Amino acid sequence: MHYSMKRYQIAFLACSTLTLVACGGGGDTPTTTTTTPSTAANKIVGTWARCNVTGTTSNKVVTTFGALSAGPRAGGVSGQASLQITNFTDADCSAGGTLDSSIGEGSALFFLESAVTVDGTVAGITAATQYSGYPSPAVDFDIIAANATQLFFGDKSTNTGATLALQPTQIETAGYTKQIALTTADLVGIWKDCNADGGNSIEQIYTFTTSTAEIVATDFTGSTDCSTGGVIAETLNTTYVLGNIVTVNGSINGITNSTQITFTDTTDASNQLFDLVAIDGDVQLILGDTEGDPNGETEANRATQLSGQAFQKQ
Repeated sequence: MHYSMKRYQIAFLACSTLTLVACGGGGDTPTTTTTTPSTAANKIVGTWARCNVTGTTSNKVVTTFGALSAGPRAGGVSGQASLQITNFTDADCSAGGTLDSSIGEGSALFFLESAVTVDGTVAGITAATQYSGYPSPAVDFDIIAANATQLFFGDKSTNTGATLALQPTQIETAGYTKQIALTTADLVGIWKDCNADGGNSIEQIYTFTTSTAEIVATDFTGSTDCSTGGVIAETLNTTYVLGNIVTVNGSINGITNSTQITFTDTTDASNQLFDLVAIDGDVQLILGDTEGDPNGETEANRATQLSGQAFQKQ
């Protein structure tokens, strides 16, 4: 995209690093039926995240389950899942985020089979499903369950899942939270940022409605805090469209969940910017990192991570 404001921060992201993790431990002989997974199993589809604390450090696991299809095991269903882990230097998954590269990238097959009854003591859930596959193929007899906002694996504190007889009978209490893409209503408002540029500064203001974004860049000469001598350098009027959830590496404010956003110049539809957007604590808006490759000028070059620049809600 030949974006006229390229010298200012304005960024984008495309592909999502999806994720999945198996955790937990359980009880005695599982209660199963010959019913194939249906409504209960479909609830796991989506992206989920959990912060795990170990002493003074933590890690965030983000897992995505793709759409389900029949087979290849008789009477069961399967899909693609992938996993991302980000390690943090604090105990709440917010500081010093570093992507754990030891687990590799990409996705792998997972399997869902018979329905399993659990006792409802965790989130009121009574219907789970037999689960096996990525990322722990050695633990081939787990269970999984989800509601609208949380996902749980089997409690393997007693039953390890190493054999069918050791399949967990209950779900663990620590769940994963459903990750939700931003809506246009989340963006509505005015977001501002000021960056020092030598002895000068540059202010950028994004004004979002539910369908448009006006972007105004102002140069301040002799002021490093955007306070005096401001002259508007450029104004760009765009429409925008939000897309899918994209998983990012947590290095910016501990954020691992972002949303695709595509800006289109209202005077030149061929002038587009393919970016990511995330909102931190309802007060900061963060766009994707397009200062290099990917540059956000095409869908294939949509940003893959967030930038370090945060726009403050006005």
